Amino acid sequence: MILLQAKRFIILEKKCHNLFFADRKRWLRTALGSSLHHESKVPPSVPSGGSGDIFINKNIKQPPPAPKTPQDFMDTTEKHWVSYGFDKLDYVTDRKFMRLTFAVIFVAGIISSIYFAYFPDYNLRKWAYREAFLELERREKLGLPLIDPNYVPPENIPLPAEEELEGVEIYV
Repeated sequence: MILLQAKRFIILEKKCHNLFFADRKRWLRTALGSSLHHESKVPPSVPSGGSGDIFINKNIKQPPPAPKTPQDFMDTTEKHWVSYGFDKLDYVTDRKFMRLTFAVIFVAGIISSIYFAYFPDYNLRKWAYREAFLELERREKLGLPLIDPNYVPPENIPLPAEEELEGVEIYV
């Protein structure tokens, strides 16, 4: 019973969907003449054009014709060209921004890799390691312990009194 109701609902939904979009297509044909939105001659990404504005403003620049033969695909002059996506209507601007973008990416990559390869000694870590090894070598030559037991004088270390430590477990 539930399966039958679900099938009826799906059929009803498809009918409503088809009716809605049939009316919408009919309205678009009358509003734009015989042309639909996807048949517009100006790409929708162009701010001054797209979606039928070619019929209102005749001065909008047209995109270049698409190449049709293999020779046209090989010919990369302004007559037949495929946009890099920076400007779909102007060959010179498209090529200029493509070259600029890739030059910036390339130069930024090289400069950043050189910078990190020759990065200065952050927080003087390498200097501290060198100094520690030099100090260890000096102490070994003089026969001193590697770490002085009185590095901090015992008088400068405040310790609790014996009375305060009664009943407290001390872990060493």
